[in-house]
Amino acid sequence: MHLNKRNIFLISAAMVLTLECSPAAMAQAGTESQSTVDSGQIADIVVTAQRREENVQKSSLSIEVLSKEDLAKSGVTSARDLGQLVPGLSVAQGGSYAQTFIRGVGDATTNDFSSSGVVYSENGVVINRNIALSPNFYDLERIEVLKGPQGTLYGRNSTGGAINLITRRPGYETGGYVTVEAGNYNSLKVNGALNVPVSDIFMLRGAFQIAKHDGYLSDGRNDQDQRAGRLTAMLEPSSDFSLLVVADVQHEGGKGPGGALLPLPAGASAWTGPSDTLSTSRLPSIAILPNANTAFINGNYASVSAEANLNVGFAKATLVAGHRYVDQHSSTAQPGFTTNYAGKSKQDSVEFRLSNQSNVLRWVAGLYYFHENIDSVLNPTISNVIPFLNASFDIPSLPTTSLGAFADATFSVSSSFRLLGGIRYTHDKKSILGMLNDFSIAHLPSVAISGSANYSRVTWKAGAEFDVGPQNMLYATVSTGYKAGGFSAVAPPNNQFRPESLTSYVFGSKNRFLGNRLQINAEAFYWKYNDYQTSVLQPQPNGIVSQPIINAGSAKIYGLDLDVTAKITKLDTIRFVGEYLHTQFGEFSYVRSATGLVPGVTTGCTFSGPAFTQFGNQVQTLDCSGFPLQRSPKFSGTVSYDHVFPLANGGDVDFRAFTTFAGSRWLGGEYVGAELARPFATVDVDLTYTSPDNGFTLSAYGRNVGNKPVYSNATIQPLSGGSALFTAINAPATYGVRASIKF
Repeated sequence: MHLNKRNIFLISAAMVLTLECSPAAMAQAGTESQSTVDSGQIADIVVTAQRREENVQKSSLSIEVLSKEDLAKSGVTSARDLGQLVPGLSVAQGGSYAQTFIRGVGDATTNDFSSSGVVYSENGVVINRNIALSPNFYDLERIEVLKGPQGTLYGRNSTGGAINLITRRPGYETGGYVTVEAGNYNSLKVNGALNVPVSDIFMLRGAFQIAKHDGYLSDGRNDQDQRAGRLTAMLEPSSDFSLLVVADVQHEGGKGPGGALLPLPAGASAWTGPSDTLSTSRLPSIAILPNANTAFINGNYASVSAEANLNVGFAKATLVAGHRYVDQHSSTAQPGFTTNYAGKSKQDSVEFRLSNQSNVLRWVAGLYYFHENIDSVLNPTISNVIPFLNASFDIPSLPTTSLGAFADATFSVSSSFRLLGGIRYTHDKKSILGMLNDFSIAHLPSVAISGSANYSRVTWKAGAEFDVGPQNMLYATVSTGYKAGGFSAVAPPNNQFRPESLTSYVFGSKNRFLGNRLQINAEAFYWKYNDYQTSVLQPQPNGIVSQPIINAGSAKIYGLDLDVTAKITKLDTIRFVGEYLHTQFGEFSYVRSATGLVPGVTTGCTFSGPAFTQFGNQVQTLDCSGFPLQRSPKFSGTVSYDHVFPLANGGDVDFRAFTTFAGSRWLGGEYVGAELARPFATVDVDLTYTSPDNGFTLSAYGRNVGNKPVYSNATIQPLSGGSALFTAINAPATYGVRASIKF
């Protein structure tokens, strides 16, 4: 928790720079700075989420936008940081996997066999392997978080929504920036960029980031060790043609993600690591594995993408192509549950679009191709005694191919009334080939894993927008989403799961009042969720214990979003974003061992009907109908306050306070009391000095200043008699300084 000499030196140097650049402190507060004090109106936000530039306030999109300033002040360096900024969004680390949920829809599995229900992309290219997400969060222009199914333009695996990372593009002026941030836990983050216009038509931009901090847990886990670099080239010989090429390389190291083992002994820190003796003392000897604190992550990732735009007269032609490579070795070694992973994947995608943005009819139509193959070995170990709880999933071939054709249009019936429509056809082919090997004392025979399947689905949307006034809009939409089926690492024929689907009904309003000083947006939504995919512990042939992905049932989701921004004065801004969310399984049942699959595994659900024999095992149907979906609090939101203090020298100081809150929510699928997380509220503060010419900023920050433990996922430790729970925990209180120089 203490600052080392390196960080003390950096902080001291930054403070000296502040004294040199701020001769008048906060005197004469009536003098307005041009750096952050504007006309007192709420700024417009332009996004490209629908493959065209549009003002958020003029669109029926359910979207939250995080600007580069938001990302810097909130210290975003990974996907899991986003969950603290957007109500309705939950991001947790399950081992190396980013488990992302929007309004209770997502994916909680921690392996390669399922797909996320929320699709990530960078510059329009899908990031299908969510183990390679975190090092992408630097030199970004913005992040767009779309809530609800995006089946028309984004296609497969967007039942819950989409998250778009938009990197900063080269410009026509030579310049750049360097930012240095240092804080407790020996935190050090250095990032920067250099923009070089090579000629009038060709520009380059290079960017980098180094981000490190010690582990937040007592055994060193939940640390960070990332390095990343990006080179972007822009060719624009005329207004009719442009070519953008982006290349990334990234490395991720350290001990990697970890979790707390609950409940904690009296007096123990919430950030007690799982291999700490305070944690292991509560587990039976059968669950204590050797080398429990050997966790590590060693990931190397690379990508290249290109976007070409050409004016062909009647439309603009756009080609977006990308290649991504992932190579990761990791171990989430911890007492009672160790997982070793080694995997590589190669992904290629191409999208071709034609679009026209006339005043009467705005349309886009296109074709899409995606292919990925994963070669991986996964070794989970819960005990070396119980069969197939010490196993190896050796899967050298896990390919996916997806083809799509889509069209989307907005027709202006009049200057104030518009009709929306879109349709997409998606065809997916998935297959699996590998072996499941047992290394327990019983050493059961190996099992061949194989299968191939095709899935096709039509997704669509329809809606209307009506301008009540120049700054007031009503809208209603119906849209659908689709998440592909696939295969689990168990023996056929029990290894295949079906696609899941979601239909969304939305009615909303977007408004500006008082001369663009007050913004009120409200949205009501109702979702129908079918063929919900989840992973559960089930007995398999020959006594195998495994965790296949199944289709468990259906659910209904409804709620209300409210977003209010008020420019009280030119110097004061208040924003409240809140969400009420109700989720409930109408049907959620699956087969489970009637005799207790492994000793002590408990559930809050109900066993229904008599026991029966399946694959030679006594099983019974477990019914979880009526429970809420995981990670879906009834109430969640953020509240922020910004005040600008103008300085006599023409600079200013910006104070920002940001609160995130959420109600109780289920973090695991067993629905036992320990998995019900308590409500929380955290507070972040940021104080930033900006020089008169905007060339230098210096910030002091505190995040989660109350040191509140916030848990984000949970799994029952199978051999603890139901008394121990593994859970991911967010960062404790962190603080530090950040200095940035533009040149």
